[in-house]
Amino acid sequence: MNTQHAAALTSTETPVTLGKKEQLQIAQLLSDAINLYQETRSEKLSVSEVADLQERSIDLAEEVFALDPTNIEALNVLARVRLDQNHLVLAETIAQAALAIDKNSATSWYSYGQVQLAMGNLNNAEQAFVKCISLDATFFRAHTSYAFTKLNKGEIAAAFQHYTKLAKIKPEDDHIRSKLFECMKQLKADYDNEHLGKALVDYLNWKDVNYQDLSNIIESLLVHRYKLDSSEAQVDLSKLCQDKLYNEGLRKLFFCNPKIEELNRDLRGYFLTLDNQLAGPDEIHLMSSLVYQLYNNEYVLSYTESEAAQLEIICQQLSKADLDSLQQQQTNLLKALLYRPLKSTLSRMQIIELLSRRDKCWQPEIFQLITWLDKQEDGESTAGILVHEDITNQTSKAVKAQYEINPYPRWLSLDFLTPTTYGVALEKALPLHKADKHFFSDSLDILIAGCGTGRHAIQVARYFRGVNVTAIDVSMHSLSYANTMAKKYKLDNIEFIQADILNLGNFDKRFDIIECSGVLHHMADPLEGAQILKNLLKTHGLLKVGLYSERARSEVVGCRNLISELYPETNSRVIRDFRREVLKNANGFPQIVQSADFYSMSGCRDLLFHVQEHRFTPTSLKQLIDNLGMEFLGFVQVQSDYLKAYDERFPLDQARTDLANWEQLEDDIPQIFSAMYQFYLKNQ
Repeated sequence: MNTQHAAALTSTETPVTLGKKEQLQIAQLLSDAINLYQETRSEKLSVSEVADLQERSIDLAEEVFALDPTNIEALNVLARVRLDQNHLVLAETIAQAALAIDKNSATSWYSYGQVQLAMGNLNNAEQAFVKCISLDATFFRAHTSYAFTKLNKGEIAAAFQHYTKLAKIKPEDDHIRSKLFECMKQLKADYDNEHLGKALVDYLNWKDVNYQDLSNIIESLLVHRYKLDSSEAQVDLSKLCQDKLYNEGLRKLFFCNPKIEELNRDLRGYFLTLDNQLAGPDEIHLMSSLVYQLYNNEYVLSYTESEAAQLEIICQQLSKADLDSLQQQQTNLLKALLYRPLKSTLSRMQIIELLSRRDKCWQPEIFQLITWLDKQEDGESTAGILVHEDITNQTSKAVKAQYEINPYPRWLSLDFLTPTTYGVALEKALPLHKADKHFFSDSLDILIAGCGTGRHAIQVARYFRGVNVTAIDVSMHSLSYANTMAKKYKLDNIEFIQADILNLGNFDKRFDIIECSGVLHHMADPLEGAQILKNLLKTHGLLKVGLYSERARSEVVGCRNLISELYPETNSRVIRDFRREVLKNANGFPQIVQSADFYSMSGCRDLLFHVQEHRFTPTSLKQLIDNLGMEFLGFVQVQSDYLKAYDERFPLDQARTDLANWEQLEDDIPQIFSAMYQFYLKNQ
């Protein structure tokens, strides 16, 4: 259906009188059209398969339309398919035509709301979903879309309330789970809400979700529960042992709150002094929970010299123990695991013997913990990872050494995203940019240059249709984790290669898209690395870059300067000691202590102790881009408030591509790019 045909329906047509045969024919055609449309939602389909299903659905809907020009169901199918094809104006015209026929069609209001949502008209979208729900309160997807609109409008509390209700109805729904967690990531509790606490315990037992999104709201509840923000802190050991939220939080995520860290550190110190024979089941449970937490944050908590001396005595005893005497020191083993990894506490032979016997004298919880730790520490695979060339550049070798010790970032699961094409995602990120047709095809080659532990690379491979992903990194340890996770998600369209960007000059493959976020600023010469990546692009290919902002990292720079004065080298002990000093003066480092990276060993090292770092301004970005001879398409992942500020100040630059303007705005609002400059460049 073209735009002219749809526009003609804005005036009410005379209803067509249909015979029984035509009615049956229409019912069958509509059923088939709807089924084909629903099939397009499968994430397993290629771009061409989705396109074929869409065209077949359109053909069937138009057959219905030919028989009955006032058939609302056919128009709604057409509107939804055209929306998925990113033909927004046409989809809007068709949805309006359906509403012109019947203003009381809940389905038509839903379709219209979806179109308005895609066009960024959030108020119109919200009104449409409200109207849909008023006409049909059982229209579940209208409720989810209403909550999603609230989230996009920045009304986080309202969105959270709606998603909480929806999660009770369909707790298995991936979209609801993902967006509920996205809301909670941005919220804090005002008091110790018992009802919320119980709900959070349930969420911590969901599968395949990003538990780390819950850290902020759980921390705020626990701070209120134990009055950790006041001099009247009330911490009772028996209460902590029974606190399901605290224990599950310790096991499933790593906390990013100074007060919770202080509690955990004090609790660990207390357990270290506990007599080996006095720990009961409750204490064993809490100690085990703390071990999970310390593993999750990579043993980033500092400890005193007295604790270190006690720990050394315990570890010497454990190292000499046979299996029978080891069984008598289960509590001591837990104490040691509160401070160091399993593989640094017991020999490999001790671990193998322990796990092979399954002695009934072992506490089940301790045995389960050791089994889990062994699997985590020994479960990564390098099988299938290629090696391009030896890494010889001195800076690259130093960066490699850092990430071999502390792979970054730590992650356990992916966020849910609706499968789409790269072209659609690109046009949403850059609304004024019209993506080349090729970016909607089945044959996109994407390079993730500097993939680290693979989270973003796997996300790209999993959720973009028709892509083949090559992911490189200098660190084999990071790649082994990425490789293991790719196998977990059963991906066959991603290949991992150990390589230095500087060695890719003779790489025999060219790419449609190269994404390089948080990498170039760790090279000796970012321009040299960017030029090599540019040369790997196909004609009109895209380079997506992420670089540090000089202004946004001013506090980090201050810390880095202080570190260079105090510590001649970097190791785990130095990182712990410096963190302790920062936490003593948390008010002097507000941005640092609010960063989640500060609360894990690999994150803190990447944040404050990196061996190489460059930072940029919009002006120096322009120089970099000019030297590359590429076209700047615009920044992405910028908060809506900052985009609004830009539009108000520079109304003539609708594309938001004038870097001189961004220089002025960032000078006034230094935190705009606290999460890095993220931008696209186009090859000429």
